[in-house]
Amino acid sequence: MLDAETTAATDPQTILQLRRQMSELARGYRTAQVLLTCVELGVFEAIAAGAAAEAEIAAAIACDARGTGLLLNTAASLGLLEKRDNRFANSPPDQLCRYQILDDLCSAAVSSLYRDYACRA
Repeated sequence: MLDAETTAATDPQTILQLRRQMSELARGYRTAQVLLTCVELGVFEAIAAGAAAEAEIAAAIACDARGTGLLLNTAASLGLLEKRDNRFANSPPDQLCRYQILDDLCSAAVSSLYRDYACRA
């Protein structure tokens, strides 16, 4: 006979919940890295005056256009930026960056994956 702990661990709902929790933990790290990269590169400041295209933002932050496009689209999918008609604009959460609440994040280590991919040496 199975005890309550074993039954709970094999219950489909429990397994699904555990998978979701693990997935959220993994995505949380990546989300933080995208945010940190945007902050360090000055993406939010580059579009503070209004929406801009990938190439315009890449030029403003002195980064490769293709890599910047990947970063911008990822940031938009996470809700950090808004994308309309292939132009990117700040979304409400960027207010944190503008008011320097993220100063500590700006000095934190940024994912080398995103930085190396998005920026020229």
